[in-house]
Amino acid sequence: MRFWWSHPRPRLRGPRPGLPGRSVPALLAIHHVQLGLEPGPLADRQRRLGCIAEGRFDDAIREAARAEHDDLNGPAARIVAGRAAIQLRDLGRAEAALRSLDVSGWRGAALGLHRDALAAGVAALDGRWGEAAPAFADAWRRYRELRLDVSLAVSALDCLAVAPPGEPLAEMAAREARAILEREGATAYFVQLERLLADRAASGSAAGDRRRAAARNDDRAAMTS
Repeated sequence: MRFWWSHPRPRLRGPRPGLPGRSVPALLAIHHVQLGLEPGPLADRQRRLGCIAEGRFDDAIREAARAEHDDLNGPAARIVAGRAAIQLRDLGRAEAALRSLDVSGWRGAALGLHRDALAAGVAALDGRWGEAAPAFADAWRRYRELRLDVSLAVSALDCLAVAPPGEPLAEMAAREARAILEREGATAYFVQLERLLADRAASGSAAGDRRRAAARNDDRAAMTS
């Protein structure tokens, strides 16, 4: 059995609201800490996390595959791959990343937390929102306890990608993610947040249009029957 570094990380504070913006390398340094990795000029890790931060999710999955069997970087690579698949709404690849993580033999409180947050996204993609919602909420509670704020915000972005329209938990996730990302000056993730919210608004509007059209059709059918 292999163990991943899992004790609480120090709170990382950045610029205050106004989003002056951290560079992607600065965001990667935060990720290295919150994923249990030492910051440093490690090109492979930077490429994977940079792809996630910049919203290049297919690239992130390709980069993660290169490290899947790496004893040091394998767990984080699987988490990156799973997150990217969730953002792509790709259930098959998200499930594959979760299975690979589960059979890897790695253990640790932080790794288990990242794994459970990933599993919540997989459940949501699989149509099991009743299971996913409390799993997301529990993961966020544990992130708060460990003071892993950026990881919490990233998991909230995953929730926004897969939650049903109008879901109150997603609205709460958006508020908390916004507060964290503004505080940290995490511009790249803030862009993702805005895109996800726009997508959800468009999806909710389309769903409302469909409901109204169906209601009108029902009314017409009732009048002619």
